[in-house]
Amino acid sequence: RENLRSTWSHAVVVPEPMHSLCTQSVLVMEYLEGEKLVDGVRSQFARLAALQGRTLEDLEREQKEKLEKGILRLETPEEAARRTRRTALLLRVLDTAANAAILLYNVTLGLLFGAKAYRRSEIPLDLGSIMRTLLEVHAHEIFVDGVFNGDPHPGNVLLLPDGRLGLIDYGQVKRLSTEHRRKYAKLILALEGGNEQEVCRLMRKELGFRTKRDRDDILFMYATFWNDYDNDRLRGGRNVQHFMEWLEEEDPIAVSNSAFLLLQ
Repeated sequence: RENLRSTWSHAVVVPEPMHSLCTQSVLVMEYLEGEKLVDGVRSQFARLAALQGRTLEDLEREQKEKLEKGILRLETPEEAARRTRRTALLLRVLDTAANAAILLYNVTLGLLFGAKAYRRSEIPLDLGSIMRTLLEVHAHEIFVDGVFNGDPHPGNVLLLPDGRLGLIDYGQVKRLSTEHRRKYAKLILALEGGNEQEVCRLMRKELGFRTKRDRDDILFMYATFWNDYDNDRLRGGRNVQHFMEWLEEEDPIAVSNSAFLLLQ
């Protein structure tokens, strides 16, 4: 909490633990007023779907089909943030123009026939900036502080009224030595460069992971799925459970390193 405050207090809030109420098995933290990120996103898209006369499920199904057919591609956080800023600017311009006309009506004909409500469009959540913040904060915890939340799933992120993100449930915290951080940083760089040979070398020689049959292709898939990305192409169209079962059948993990398990 203190580590993040100096650098990230403008963007995130970590609640203070209530030490008098905490035990070895129970973590109690101060209450943060806010909506879960995943609930906020789904609520906004549900309202968008309703404006189009559809359900959220219809919208999700359409987006998934477009992704599978290549009609729609996944954006980077930066691309998504730029698109959201353009959309927000357009909505504000349209609202300003519409409200100017409404104001003119309200001070003239509106005095006789009743005033009209001003237009206030809902500004979309800037998911690109939110994702970038979460990635950078988690990376800061891992690589700078060496103390990180081992359970950073979407349900543990809140949208706070002041626009910041609330990061809750630090019940699983892991510490990494400087040497372990260096090794993990090398792996991330190798994954970013798509260097399968170097990724497999690092997984075996520096991080201490080995598979039963020593297959590079399978070890590379483990490393990619755990530390880089997850999509249908990587999983060969399988769902996550079937993919993990398939990896275990092809070449199960024989040796692992507990120092890196919560990073996976």
